Amino acid sequence: LFNEASQRLYQLLIEPFSAALSHLHRLVISPSDVLMQIPFSALIDREGKYLGERLELAIALSTADPVYSQSVSPRDGLRFCHIDPLEYSPLIETLEYQAAQSQSQLTIYTPESWLEESHHHLERGSGQKRMTVVTLNAEFSDKGTVSFTDDHGSSELSMSEMVRSLVYVNASCCILSKNLSPYLVPQKSIQTLLTSVYGGVIHCRWRGQSFSPLFARALQRLSEGSLLIGMMGTLTHLRRTAIQERHHPREWACFELYVAQHQLK
Repeated sequence: LFNEASQRLYQLLIEPFSAALSHLHRLVISPSDVLMQIPFSALIDREGKYLGERLELAIALSTADPVYSQSVSPRDGLRFCHIDPLEYSPLIETLEYQAAQSQSQLTIYTPESWLEESHHHLERGSGQKRMTVVTLNAEFSDKGTVSFTDDHGSSELSMSEMVRSLVYVNASCCILSKNLSPYLVPQKSIQTLLTSVYGGVIHCRWRGQSFSPLFARALQRLSEGSLLIGMMGTLTHLRRTAIQERHHPREWACFELYVAQHQLK
C-alpha cells in the first residue's frame, strides 16, 4: 500500500518535471496547503528509487524578515546546545558522544535555565560567537508554543522566547526531535523559527525504532559543517545509508529540512 501510494504521488507531483530533474543534484520544494504533509523524500520513481535517495532535498517556506545578526564559519568552532526537561535521556547520551568525537562544546539546559541565560545575555547585549546547533527534546504544541514534557508534567516556551534565545546563541540549525502528530506539520511555528537561524530547521515528524542511531548520524555530519548546503547533504547521507541498510522509509523519512525562501536568493 505504501509503495503504491508513494509511486502515484511521484507520478502526479514530480514526474512532469523529470527531464529538468535529471540534471540536478539538489532540489528545493515550496509546497502549499495539504502538500505540506507529504514526506517528499519517500516518493518512489519508476525505477524504484526514492526521491530523497537521488537528490538533496529541502522544503522552502516564506517567512518574515530574519532577525539573526550574523553568520559564522564552521572554522570558528561548533557548539551544541540541548534543551531537555529530563536529567537523562537517550538524546543526551548521543549528544555527549558526538560532542566528544568532534571536540565540540556541549551545554545541556532545562527549559528554565535556557530561558534564564538567554535573557541575561540579551539584556547585556552579548551573545555567542560560535556557530551553534540547537537540539530540543520537545514538540510544537497546538497552541503555537514549544512544549517540553517529563514525568512530572510539561512546560512551554513561547515562540517569541525561542526566537530571542536562538538569536542569542547564533544558531545555525535548530532540531526538534518530536512532533504532536505525524500527520500535521506546524508550518507557522517552523516559519517563525526560521527567522532566527541562518541555516535551517530540522523537524522530526515522528520517531521510528531507528531514531537514535539516525539522529546520531545527522549530528556527526552536522559537526563537519552545518551551513545550509551542508545540512541538505547531511540528510541525503542519512537517507542513503538507511536505505542501504534496508530501513523502511518510516524510519528515515521523518527527518525534514526546512529553509527560509530568502536564503535561496
